[in-house]
Amino acid sequence: MIEMLEDFPEGVVAAVAKGRVTRADYDQILIPAVEAAFRHRQKVRCYYELGREFSGMDAGAVWEDFRVGFTHLSGWGADRRRDRCRLDPARNQRVPVSGPRRNPDFPDKRGG
Repeated sequence: MIEMLEDFPEGVVAAVAKGRVTRADYDQILIPAVEAAFRHRQKVRCYYELGREFSGMDAGAVWEDFRVGFTHLSGWGADRRRDRCRLDPARNQRVPVSGPRRNPDFPDKRGG
């Protein structure tokens, strides 16, 4: 099951995967949200969380994940930094575990 998350900045499609994710989850929930975001913006960022209850994806879901990623290949946000976060249940929000990490194999234009 995929559940869309609220309260993310504009231009971010945010979702959490719980239990078994199916192609229908992509077709009915995630892809419409991605398409709607691209109707309003040229660049979109994606936050995709694997919840504690996540148990895997069926083959159709894997294909749809690949397809939606490559359909909008040039439209995904260009931020090469990845944030590691955890859920802080006391505040019911995501907090950084560490600062943004840079991949040394892909330095950005700022010399990172």
